[in-house]
Amino acid sequence: MNRLRVIDVSDWQEGINLEQVKNEGIDGVIVKLGQNFRETETGRDFIFEALRVGLKVGVYYYSTATNYAESRAEGKWVNSKLEEIGLTDYHLQLGVWFDYEESDVINGFTMQENTNMICEFLNQIKAVSKTGVYGGYCALWDNTYLVSQLPWVRVWCAQYSKECDYPKQYLAGWQFTDSYPCAGMQVDCSEWYD
Repeated sequence: MNRLRVIDVSDWQEGINLEQVKNEGIDGVIVKLGQNFRETETGRDFIFEALRVGLKVGVYYYSTATNYAESRAEGKWVNSKLEEIGLTDYHLQLGVWFDYEESDVINGFTMQENTNMICEFLNQIKAVSKTGVYGGYCALWDNTYLVSQLPWVRVWCAQYSKECDYPKQYLAGWQFTDSYPCAGMQVDCSEWYD
């Protein structure tokens, strides 16, 4: 299995030098594309700069959906934004990620409803074929039926531990820290498997 080192970036990392990131041994970056139907200020710049310096790229959308219609609308928004920017599988080798970690939302739904919310979003993404869900271990393992109902859905799991407890055969990536020293900043860092 090919393992990569991947960081994720958002407006909080504005100014990070992605060429330096690459020179420090990072293989890819996953860029926050948006939240609340708004594009991040730095997203496009990060995407194009990462591609320019030769990093693998993915994007994520931070969901605040509280019902199926909102989750579906978020997915449609992301798909239209990808088409507007002109991003395809060629550009987004690390895929598109539904960031599903808002604890008030997750805890307010049944396991089946959480699973369905993830599906509503992912089913809207047509511009890129690699899609998946990001969340903390407990949110994904204890609050969804991903493994039993949707074993083909790629999972990017955050668990700050010596190893990830999520079943390895379903993992695309494991975010193991939120304080990885990189290019003069502390960033989220993941071990990437696919």
